[in-house]
Amino acid sequence: MEHGIETWAVPGRIDEGVAKGSNLLIFDGAYPLVDVNSFIYLMKGSPQGFLVEDEDKKLEDLSSEEGHIYKILKERGDRTVDNIAGECKMTPASVLECLGKLKLRGLVAMTGPGRWGINEMTEGE
Repeated sequence: MEHGIETWAVPGRIDEGVAKGSNLLIFDGAYPLVDVNSFIYLMKGSPQGFLVEDEDKKLEDLSSEEGHIYKILKERGDRTVDNIAGECKMTPASVLECLGKLKLRGLVAMTGPGRWGINEMTEGE
C-alpha cells in the first residue's frame, strides 16, 4: 500500500490469530474482500470473461439433454429437479446428472433448497 499498489485482504474473526494479519491490513487501508463478484467487477468492470469462459464456448459441447435443461432454465427461470424432469421428459436421476455437468461448466447453480437456475455469472450475456 505504501508503494501505491491496490491491496485487498479477506477479513477474519477478531478472536482468531490466523486472521490478525489480514485484519491489520484492512485497518491500515486495504480493501476488504467480502464478495468475489464485487472484486471481479471492480478489477475488470464486469465478471464476464474474467474467471469463466465465454458462455457460447461452454454451450458448444453440451449434450442435447443438457442444452434442453439450460434452455428451459434460461427462458423460464428457476426450477426444481421434478419440474425440469417433467418439462424435459427425463428421469429425475438424468436431470441431476445433467445439472451436475452444467454446474461444473459454470452455467447453472443452486438458487435455493432444491431449486436450480442460471448461474448469475453467465446470466445476461
